[in-house]
Amino acid sequence: MNHRPKKKLGQHFLLNKEVLKKIVKIKKLENKDIIEVGPGTGELTKYILKENPKSLICIEKDLELKKYLEKIVTTYPDKVNMIYGDIKKINIKTFYKKKRKIIIGNLPYNIATTLILDYLEFPNEYKFMIFMVQKEVADRLTAKTGEKNYGRISVLAQVYSKIKKVFDVEAKSFYPAPKVSSSVLLIEPVNFTKIQFQPFKNFLRKSFLYRRKKFKNNLQKFYKDIEKLPDLNLYVNKRAQQFSPKEFIEIYKTLFL
Repeated sequence: MNHRPKKKLGQHFLLNKEVLKKIVKIKKLENKDIIEVGPGTGELTKYILKENPKSLICIEKDLELKKYLEKIVTTYPDKVNMIYGDIKKINIKTFYKKKRKIIIGNLPYNIATTLILDYLEFPNEYKFMIFMVQKEVADRLTAKTGEKNYGRISVLAQVYSKIKKVFDVEAKSFYPAPKVSSSVLLIEPVNFTKIQFQPFKNFLRKSFLYRRKKFKNNLQKFYKDIEKLPDLNLYVNKRAQQFSPKEFIEIYKTLFL
């Protein structure tokens, strides 16, 4: 590979062919409209195309990778559309306007959590997402109640989607090899419209603000109505990480709905 990976863009290119094959076999891609986030040099792109999708839109920030990606466009001119720009500034809702999207990507570690949370807010926009992320991020998103990694993003991910870790990927599968392992996530939407995403997200942020503090103490400085909670004594000695996503929904509904 002649391209020098850019540290500031979090570039680690997945080259392991067996891992690439496994990713595109997680869900059926044949005859589907797909968006790939961060195609890089196009290794995963090529495997996606082997599954014969209906169309593929790729979004890449690094213009120096154009020399690799335009070769793919030349090979599949009627199927592939390359867009060069910052995914954080591109509204993917504009693509396939009347269709729910399939989104795939080996996400840069420095933006993975932000992007996933952004997409979770709009469950009607996507059929499913397959993302490669830092293993630590995957562990946080899929953590169960009471586990070390369980926190606000765990609750958000598990309330607004069906999320699971499919498999882990060793660092040696990438160039350059990162200092950490990675994981592949499958995220399927849950059409949960009873609670608006942003207010609930803000509520969770405050709930987990001080993990060592008891739940009531964390929230009473923000919400005077905390006393409205039924069986208040049940909450006095518990911390936020001891509540399940379902319990957070019930607490939020009691306080605000």
